[in-house]
Amino acid sequence: MIAVLTNIFGLPHLELIEDALQDTFVKATLQWRKKIPENPEAWFIKSAKNRTIDLLRKVRADQVRNDKISHGAASIHLNDLFLDHEIEDSQLRMIFVACHPELAPEEQLAFALKIISGFSLKEISAALLTKEETIKKRLSRARKR
Repeated sequence: MIAVLTNIFGLPHLELIEDALQDTFVKATLQWRKKIPENPEAWFIKSAKNRTIDLLRKVRADQVRNDKISHGAASIHLNDLFLDHEIEDSQLRMIFVACHPELAPEEQLAFALKIISGFSLKEISAALLTKEETIKKRLSRARKR
């Protein structure tokens, strides 16, 4: 799901996409107790996409407010790492991002386990025999790069 939404909204919004997916999981847990939809995967993708759009609107509105306050301070625009025609497959794109040479090998591994495989911080730290805080810092550095 992260790979699909990242393909739609772009890699710079990765953290926001993760938040949207968590919100959608909570929503699904509450709504699906009563009735599971006919096509759960389609429901989930649509709901996660709509939640991401809502969060993007909120971020943009906050940016507009901040720009008005700071009297038009220059905003930083990040370029997408890939053009649409370069890599079509969403998951393959995420694998290339996780293996980016600017990332240290331990950052690549933690990022791949979290983003591509969906493991929790606790699971990753247990597998790598490190502290959760260390994994959290590695992921933070990888996202920034």
